[in-house]
Amino acid sequence: MPEVQQGNASGRQLLRNFFTSYVDFAVALVLGLLFARIALHRLGPATYGLWAVLGAIAGYLSLLDAGVSTAVVGRVASCIAREDHEELADVVGTAGVFFVASGAVAVGLSGLLVPFIATLLRLGSVAPAAQIALLVLGARTGVNLVGLRAKSALFGSGRGDWISMVGVATALVTRTAQIAVLLLGGGLVGLAVVTAVGGLVGVVWTTVVARRLPWHHTWRWFRGFSASMLGQLLRAGGRNALVAVSGTVSYGLDSLIIGLMLPVSQVAPYNLATSTAGFTRNLSTYGTNQLFPTYAHADALGDNERQFQLFSRAVLGSMAVTIPLAAALIGFGQPILHLWLGAVPPRTFDVVVALNIVFAFQLPGHQSFVFLTGIGRTELLLRFALVATVVNLVGTVFATRYLGPVGPAIGSLPQVVVTDFAILPVVVCRFLRTPVRRYLREVMAPLALVTLLAAATVVVLRGLVPGHSMPAAAGKAVGVAAVSWVVLVVALLRTDEVFRTRARAVVRQAASRAKALTRR
Repeated sequence: MPEVQQGNASGRQLLRNFFTSYVDFAVALVLGLLFARIALHRLGPATYGLWAVLGAIAGYLSLLDAGVSTAVVGRVASCIAREDHEELADVVGTAGVFFVASGAVAVGLSGLLVPFIATLLRLGSVAPAAQIALLVLGARTGVNLVGLRAKSALFGSGRGDWISMVGVATALVTRTAQIAVLLLGGGLVGLAVVTAVGGLVGVVWTTVVARRLPWHHTWRWFRGFSASMLGQLLRAGGRNALVAVSGTVSYGLDSLIIGLMLPVSQVAPYNLATSTAGFTRNLSTYGTNQLFPTYAHADALGDNERQFQLFSRAVLGSMAVTIPLAAALIGFGQPILHLWLGAVPPRTFDVVVALNIVFAFQLPGHQSFVFLTGIGRTELLLRFALVATVVNLVGTVFATRYLGPVGPAIGSLPQVVVTDFAILPVVVCRFLRTPVRRYLREVMAPLALVTLLAAATVVVLRGLVPGHSMPAAAGKAVGVAAVSWVVLVVALLRTDEVFRTRARAVVRQAASRAKALTRR
């Protein structure tokens, strides 16, 4: 029990949640890639693009969360640290009522959108199926909103591992059912139904798991509603929501913009490229997203040094993962796409290249967002978010008009470089009263080495190593990543005392466990 009560602050908890989150990521990735390949061939580019647009529209309804889920995570972590079970009961009970109301509103709004979707997307004969699918997907979003009560409580309690395990099981069930529906010819409506059922299963499962927390008996899930607590959560969540809306307008509207400005079949290249390029971004951020409650705990103790160490390692680690993989996809992505999809829609590779560049520059901003949101200081983000959103949206619209499906990525790049890569890390350093030059020395200098090494490895493998088949390209991509990561680890072991100390501790712990297993 003492370990759980630390709210994801201990190294053991953080590592456990970190690794289980990657199990969740790996399962979701493999199943998602398999689903995309089958869906593209069974539905065709136009219908597949329509499915992506409908999913995006239903996903926007999740903004009715209003940032409260993130606020609940922070409050739960704070209550656990202070052992204030009374306030914890108020937080969870109030959040339960709010999320049920939000879910009901989401279902109602999806129903209001249904009559207009055919005209909006120029669907013709496929309109009835799209309308039903949108209504079902809207219901799924409503169910997911209700499930945020238990999910936020678990995350704030440091039990991200339980969330990940439920996610793995739910993904296996849902993706298997989706693939079966595709193979049986179920179409859009069948896909929407099994997707909604999968969401319901995940919510029920998460709620059941949350009852295993040792202080669950203190929670009054709905009877603990407090108007004053709701006001506090909405004030904190409102800032989170504005940041989330800004992010959605900046990046989440891309598929919709393409669908409105270009033939709906052009959504398919962008959606497929997002799945491919997004692999690198998700791989680098899944684990660091577990730092939300950890930052909150360190902030409560006023430990700026620990916060900076966590932040700098998060930026360095996420970008060190992304840059070699992005370089590998840029160098060998075309045959890898053919290996994955078979028939690749035109311009998919162009979008993959552009998105990888954007995602790499975006990572410092993402880590800044995790830090500032974790400590409840999103007002610092709002100073830049609104202007950046307008610039991003205008650039996306114009670039899409003249460049086609690669436009959203190209239009986003200037804003990402200025805001995410340059400004936000400086904001974090100043907030932590840490010199920016320390950030440049400990983060940017090693990343410069990684970038040069990855680029050089791509050039060498393309020019000197024979073989251009699809499997050979995949092998070369793995080689680029492996060489870059090994050299980075060696460099850190030689120059970074903190990294060296922690690496030795991990090795000693692994050796002791191996000895214990051998004795058994």
